[in-house]
Amino acid sequence: MFENIQEVKSSDSSVSKFVFTKKDAVAEAVLYKYPDFHTRTVICCSTQSGCPIGCRFCGTGDNFVRSLTAAEIVDQPVHLLERGRSRTKCCWLHARRDQRPGW
Repeated sequence: MFENIQEVKSSDSSVSKFVFTKKDAVAEAVLYKYPDFHTRTVICCSTQSGCPIGCRFCGTGDNFVRSLTAAEIVDQPVHLLERGRSRTKCCWLHARRDQRPGW
């Protein structure tokens, strides 16, 4: 689905950021591994390439490209679940519909 996947790990390897790229879209997903195996692992995945909101503190806010397809959204947790553990929670990052310009 995505042409390239890059991984960037934190110094203690508890957080890994994945950047999924293809010709017309970029998606980011983050894998948080908590220190205790019995607690949990959290995956945060993108539903959009960029963001239409334009918040000043966010690097993606000025560069909305498009919403991701269902296949592109599903590809992210599938890739990250291979690195997760038995207790995993998945979060989806997106702009609320009522916050989008023009809605």
